[in-house]
Amino acid sequence: MSSLFETPRWKKTDESDRLDHCRSHQELYLLYGRIYTPRRGHKYSTSNRLVLNLKKRPSSSNEGELYWKREAIKQFAADVIALLRPNLPPNKPRALIPMPPSKTRQHPDYDDRMEQVAQRVAQHFPNLRYWPLLKGIRDVQGSHTGTTSRDPEDVFNTIGIEETEVGNYLNEDIVYIIDDVLTSGSHFTAARKHILNYFPNIQIHGLFWAKTQSIEDFDF
Repeated sequence: MSSLFETPRWKKTDESDRLDHCRSHQELYLLYGRIYTPRRGHKYSTSNRLVLNLKKRPSSSNEGELYWKREAIKQFAADVIALLRPNLPPNKPRALIPMPPSKTRQHPDYDDRMEQVAQRVAQHFPNLRYWPLLKGIRDVQGSHTGTTSRDPEDVFNTIGIEETEVGNYLNEDIVYIIDDVLTSGSHFTAARKHILNYFPNIQIHGLFWAKTQSIEDFDF
């Protein structure tokens, strides 16, 4: 497990993973590639550095921060491409649905990082498309700040379905929600509920660059 601090080794969530707001995660299909350790800063691990760079504010006036944000987006996409290249079934249509950010499109800190990652990944596979089906409908603080409710019902009320994209369904039987960090599973649970309300027969998998694991949770 320690290598997940430095390089991606994709792992399906299992009984060792505690997701308080996605208790049925073992029955679903949630993959994560890295371990992010909160409150430990950039220097703690490569994964921490990448995740924190990814979350830099897009409105920052610091060109250095924006450079490293772009590099993190590229690395996230590269990690997912490396995962999917030998594992994505050929000739079966699939879609990548980015998790919407905490800010709506009208906000100066609207962050399209997940859209960029999904678009980059989809370009490498003829049967995988970028499908921006979800949208934010209310500005909230980012979940990583620790000031926002993680209750799935509260999260459900901050996101919605992009109605103009509903008609773009191409009969995919599996879609992937892609997000940067898996913590409690609340965002995945809320997003999955929205999608199933429109497409009840779709299987919804989760792809996360990292999973949060506090230092207190490690079994040394």
